[in-house]
Amino acid sequence: MESSNLQLYDFKILRVVNALGRDSPDNAITLVEIEEALPKVGRKSHMSTYKYVRKLADNGYLNRGFCDGLIITYYISDKGQEFLKNVCEGK
Repeated sequence: MESSNLQLYDFKILRVVNALGRDSPDNAITLVEIEEALPKVGRKSHMSTYKYVRKLADNGYLNRGFCDGLIITYYISDKGQEFLKNVCEGK
């Protein structure tokens, strides 16, 4: 997935995960925590958010952290951090 194919909601998710400092498997964040950290205005449904997070993970912007039963955690990858850096610098 090219970064030009990312949507605003993808960016919001990456920004939240990065802002919370979730950058390694041992401090990864759950889907529910991501949802709670997103602004209420414009927040999508649980299933839609899951699909966005899964897409970001499948395309290397997020990495999957440790699992606890059915709960999967996520943290921002180097690719995700680079994407945010480029957006902030206007590249």
